[in-house]
Amino acid sequence: MLVKIVTLFLVFMVVMGAVQRWINPKRKIGKRDQTRLGRPRKCPECGRFLIGTGTCTCKN
Repeated sequence: MLVKIVTLFLVFMVVMGAVQRWINPKRKIGKRDQTRLGRPRKCPECGRFLIGTGTCTCKN
């Protein structure tokens, strides 16, 4: 009985994925859109990546 429930669940998930891909075919599932991300900021002195709006620790 448990195997039947798991099998039906997996078939249902495959059908849902196929319907979603049919409704919205242009969306790439699993791919991140990184074209809108800017280059990360770096400290001009030491080259460390700057996180947030704070200054680098090398300037203190």
